Amino acid sequence: RRDIVDPDSFAFMGRLSEIHLSSVLNLLSSEEKSGLVTLTSDLTGACGRIFLRLGRVVRAYFDGVERPENFEAVQSMLRWGRGFFEFHAASVDLEDELGMSTASLLLEAARRHDETTRIR
Repeated sequence: RRDIVDPDSFAFMGRLSEIHLSSVLNLLSSEEKSGLVTLTSDLTGACGRIFLRLGRVVRAYFDGVERPENFEAVQSMLRWGRGFFEFHAASVDLEDELGMSTASLLLEAARRHDETTRIR
C-alpha cells in the first residue's frame, strides 16, 4: 500500500501527548474535512493511517501489516498516548469500509475500552 500525499496539502500536526487522536478526529469530523491523518508511535515506531472523506473515517490501517485494520486499527491508535500526528487535506475516493460516523466510531471505541478495563 503506497499513498502519495501532496506536500502542499499539509494542514496541521501535533503531539499525541498534547492533543489526543479523538480530539483530532472530532475536529476533522465537525469541519467535514477530507484527507489523511498519519500517526507515528513514539514507543514502537509503528505508523498508522486514517483516511477521512467529509469528516467520516472511511479506511484505517498500519503500514507493513495486514491486521488490524479499519475499526480495530483506529481503536488501537486511540490508545497511543505518545507520538505524532499530521493531517494532509486531500480528496479521498476510497470506499467507506467502516460504515459508521466518526462520532459513532469514537463512542464504540470508548465503550469497548471501558469494557476491557472493567474486565481486568
